[in-house]
Amino acid sequence: MDNRFVVDLGCGIWKAEGAIGIDSDPTVNPDILCDVCNGIPLPDNSVDELITSHFLEHVPSDKAYYVLSEIWRVCKPEATIRITVPHYGHPSAHVPEHSISLSPRAFGVGDKGKGIFLSWFDVIDIDYNYDPEALEVAKRYFPNIPDEDLGKLFLGVIQEIVVICRPKGKGEWTQKDGIREKHWSYYAFGRDLKEDPSAKADLPEGEAEQPQEDTA
Repeated sequence: MDNRFVVDLGCGIWKAEGAIGIDSDPTVNPDILCDVCNGIPLPDNSVDELITSHFLEHVPSDKAYYVLSEIWRVCKPEATIRITVPHYGHPSAHVPEHSISLSPRAFGVGDKGKGIFLSWFDVIDIDYNYDPEALEVAKRYFPNIPDEDLGKLFLGVIQEIVVICRPKGKGEWTQKDGIREKHWSYYAFGRDLKEDPSAKADLPEGEAEQPQEDTA
């Protein structure tokens, strides 16, 4: 019997089978009705698998860091997270109801891959879903070029980015942008412990004091 706790975040009407659906729209009858921009109402380290499809692009840019930290908080250290978002080069990414657009670089692809996503998650695999009509047109002119390379050459060929990842370094200290941070739970909300000493009070017992790095 599979007792894994699976969550579909921003489930809409197409909730994943066997998952607990979370959504802010009451008309889709989610299992949990809430706006995750105000937090995910689940305990720390409780989720075995989290699925979110065409949700992150709706999150306001000023809430993105917090929402990602909430996903990180509720997932177990070994949890699998599957994220599907529109590719920034596809027209479907640029509609009024979308707040942000995401490229593969946001998930670490390429030598300039960066972004707040990589602060919270380790990417295991990344794949692409293609726009069938745009891909067909591109192949007429370049039949011998692989699909992924066509997607790099022509905007609009890649329709979706599909990312498989896991929470990064739960319970470990990490170094980000030269600032020592605790990626333990959302309680710190990414606060720098040096700039905000009050954040130390929120750390688990025995973890508030950690050896400082020698910066000399």
